[in-house]
Amino acid sequence: MAVGFILWLNSDGEPSRTVQYGKEVERKKMEQTLTKDATGPKKNAPSVKVETKHPASIMLDAPLINQNPELDNGCEATSLTMLLQYAGVSVDKMEVARAMPKDKTPLKRDRNGKIVYWGNPNSGFVGDVTGKNPGYAIYHGPLYMFTRFYLKTAVDLTNSPYKKLEQKLAQKKPVLVWTTNHYDVPRVWQQWDTPSGPIRTTREEHAVLLVGYDSKYVYVNDPLSYRKQQRIDKNKFKRGWQALGRQAISY
Repeated sequence: MAVGFILWLNSDGEPSRTVQYGKEVERKKMEQTLTKDATGPKKNAPSVKVETKHPASIMLDAPLINQNPELDNGCEATSLTMLLQYAGVSVDKMEVARAMPKDKTPLKRDRNGKIVYWGNPNSGFVGDVTGKNPGYAIYHGPLYMFTRFYLKTAVDLTNSPYKKLEQKLAQKKPVLVWTTNHYDVPRVWQQWDTPSGPIRTTREEHAVLLVGYDSKYVYVNDPLSYRKQQRIDKNKFKRGWQALGRQAISY
């Protein structure tokens, strides 16, 4: 880098103070420029994302709780109880079932017995969780907010890609998931009106606690079949989980 300037001399033939000062300023500017070029941050440098790979398989020893005989429609309450107990919370399924949000909208049927008006599981549990009267389900939104009462670290993983569920399991945290009672796409859908508008549902809806995975299978604690670490084909599970809106809660 060349710097040009006119040299002014004083009466003694020496460079004037002004010129000497100017030369010093130019020298410092050059030093700063060279230093910045050598050590400064590189603009537009591509960032490198390092994705941590989770283990090829995981199995968690979460407690198994039977929803029956007290909670015939209580798969969500019972699965949540398993999750909470694994996390160290002292609570039982009956306490969870009593305290979780409810949508108390009365059930109405047409003359053929078809449900035409009822509650919305996005508002709270619909119907009777005990099974003494008709009951349906509760979905992730109200149940997540309820879970935060026990676990401030609770997270709603709904709509996340499947790999997020495995990442949580790799962190030694089970995941409450919504699926069907046969772990696949519902065979029958139905629709009814609610105070907040129509909703498309299936009476095959079910909730279980996801506790493990490997390359081909996932493993669940099922409160209805009362089977611990029940093995399910992974692709089959994904279909059922996705059909029910990819609903999931963990912490």
